[in-house]
Amino acid sequence: MVKVLLDADLIVYRVGFASQKMNEETGLVEADPLPHALHSCKKYVDSIIDATGCSRYALFLTGKDNFRYKVRADYKAGRAAKPILYEEIRKYLIERYKATVFDKIEADDALGLSQTDDTIIASVDKDLLMVEGHHYNFVKNEFKDVTHEEGNRSFHQQMLTGDKVDNIIGLHGIGEKKAEKLLEEHTDWPELIVDKYVEHFGYD
Repeated sequence: MVKVLLDADLIVYRVGFASQKMNEETGLVEADPLPHALHSCKKYVDSIIDATGCSRYALFLTGKDNFRYKVRADYKAGRAAKPILYEEIRKYLIERYKATVFDKIEADDALGLSQTDDTIIASVDKDLLMVEGHHYNFVKNEFKDVTHEEGNRSFHQQMLTGDKVDNIIGLHGIGEKKAEKLLEEHTDWPELIVDKYVEHFGYD
């Protein structure tokens, strides 16, 4: 019996930002009444569970002390501010759906570690396409099975290009097209990554 693993961080932000708007008179951003926002949240989560056809589910939320900030203090520095009802929506997901909060790592780390032959990851985060197995993009309503080779390729490609969304800088002059070409031309991808880093940063 397949179990859907839901990236609940995305739910918090998508529902949160959809539940607030600019007051044209005051110029301030105001949130919808909390019951309305939580009802929208319930509909959103239930629609994802229904779309996957799963009777079992688990929700994943990022907690505190993400280790990435110890590596790069400017990690995700360009991300938008949190929605007004951020805490309230998280609390609702924890209470109603028993969402699990993971400290020190991100929800998508826990999602990847929890993926098995009998699970499907529900997210829109392209980073999770590094993970082998079943995936469901709930914005595009698309299902995808990622092979081991596809996931491995995606990981090594991002090692070359970085991730602008998360403020992770890649190697200068290497975009997606060039990264794809390099991976096609080489069979030993870890060796390729090391060589390119040595070439760019001048250390061994």
